[in-house]
Amino acid sequence: VIGRVLIGVSEAAINKIPVIGAIYRTVKQIVDTFSKENTAVFQHAVLIEFPRKGLHSIGFVTGSVKGEIAEGIGAEKINVFVPTTPNPTSGFLVMLPKEEIIFLDMTVGEGLKLLISGGAVAPAAAAKKTAEHDGGENAGQ
Repeated sequence: VIGRVLIGVSEAAINKIPVIGAIYRTVKQIVDTFSKENTAVFQHAVLIEFPRKGLHSIGFVTGSVKGEIAEGIGAEKINVFVPTTPNPTSGFLVMLPKEEIIFLDMTVGEGLKLLISGGAVAPAAAAKKTAEHDGGENAGQ
């Protein structure tokens, strides 16, 4: 109960800051929309080589390729939506073989936070690994 009150007070304070409040509300709405488990549009956060070999982008599995496209391709592929930064409502749909996809341990919500922030907000596990690697200098960044 105390935690909810503190979060409510913090959100109210953030919402009163002119530019920051608008950005916070937008990001919160997008993350809430895409991270609800009962409407899981995105099934997994993944890493793929996109837009070319040697460059990596975060994406989200939306299912396997089916129907006419699956018949036309003739091989099993997985749909991966690669959103644009900082607005994840637009992006690219790519169809890849499973062996070309790196499945991440982060949740879809954490992946969206990373994406929307342009890489500035890393999931806790990634931040912890970075802190261990550099002696804690960048912890929390």
